[in-house]
Amino acid sequence: IIEVVLVLAIAGLIFLMVFVAVPALQRNQRDAQRKNDAARVKDAIERYRSNNKGKMPQVGGAFSFKADGTPIYGRFWDYIGKKGDTFKDPDGRPYSLGAYNANFSLSSSRMPDSVYGEETNRSRIYVYLFGNPDTDWAGARAGFKCEDNGAVSRVPNQQNRYAIQLSLESGGVYCIDG
Repeated sequence: IIEVVLVLAIAGLIFLMVFVAVPALQRNQRDAQRKNDAARVKDAIERYRSNNKGKMPQVGGAFSFKADGTPIYGRFWDYIGKKGDTFKDPDGRPYSLGAYNANFSLSSSRMPDSVYGEETNRSRIYVYLFGNPDTDWAGARAGFKCEDNGAVSRVPNQQNRYAIQLSLESGGVYCIDG
């Protein structure tokens, strides 16, 4: 009887380890995909700039998307994927790209973790860029950069700098800048 109990205890420990490790591994894989998707947006911005004489996509123009991921103004979407291609998060929800220009007030309350519910939030990618120099107020000619903690801050007089930020399922915020 002792041997049977010992074998069952060991088997129980193995099952417990599997049930704890597998979800964490899956969560990390989904977060890796989210990071790749943020890199895809960065690549799209760089290709857009390359093809448009260094200009950034305009906030509220080529950078506006409906909730289902379809562009309101489609030029920038062509840089993310082919027509008819869906840009979805690892959970299958279409990404929502939120673009903010230099007029946007940055604060910790606007970090992705606190804007929407967690589930909705993970399918949002925040893009901070200078936007349209004709409509942005004169004192806001600033770019953006990522801080070590994932927050976004302004960089004065560097309107070609931008930041891309998203929430991770495992917690925290991922931010890349360009």
